[in-house]
Amino acid sequence: MAKIGIPKEKYIAEIESMLKSWLWIEEITANKLQKVIGGKYSRISELLEEYKKEYMEKMDAKNEVPQSEWYKDIVWNVIDSVSDNLSDMWLIVNNEMVKSTKKVTMEFEEQKNLLEIQKTEDSRQIENLEIEIDELKGEVWNKDVEMDSLKKENSVLSASLNRVESELKGLRSENGELIKKLWVVEWKMLMQDDMIKKLESK
Repeated sequence: MAKIGIPKEKYIAEIESMLKSWLWIEEITANKLQKVIGGKYSRISELLEEYKKEYMEKMDAKNEVPQSEWYKDIVWNVIDSVSDNLSDMWLIVNNEMVKSTKKVTMEFEEQKNLLEIQKTEDSRQIENLEIEIDELKGEVWNKDVEMDSLKKENSVLSASLNRVESELKGLRSENGELIKKLWVVEWKMLMQDDMIKKLESK
């Protein structure tokens, strides 16, 4: 039961006021009515459901169209016309789709062929590059062998050069000693010459 003094008409008036304020019938709830007017929730829900049922019946009645024979004929003619138009449109759309699909397929095949050609060319270039790389590897290996040989020869030459330099140092030292001895001998000979000259002069 609603609160004493709150008649059913007051709820109905509030519902219609909410509808006039651009609320949809589905948006009107028992909670909203209870907050505005008050009363027992169960009774408000019952009144609201009853009003919604009557409201929807009235709306359905307004939307009903007399089903006379001429009206049915018009409706079926319109349906047939629309169906024919849709069929024609579908044929046009289908033809365009087929054309578009063929065009796309041709473009795809052309692109695919170009890619295959490019792939073949790239493969050939890769093979040539691999051959060049192998040749360069061979040249590098030969240069490494040559370098090792030169290093060995250089090691031998360095050893020979060190030996010659050592011998040269020895010869230079020996030559210095011989020069000193030569100077001593020459000095003795000069002294002897002086003594002979002195003896001859007496």
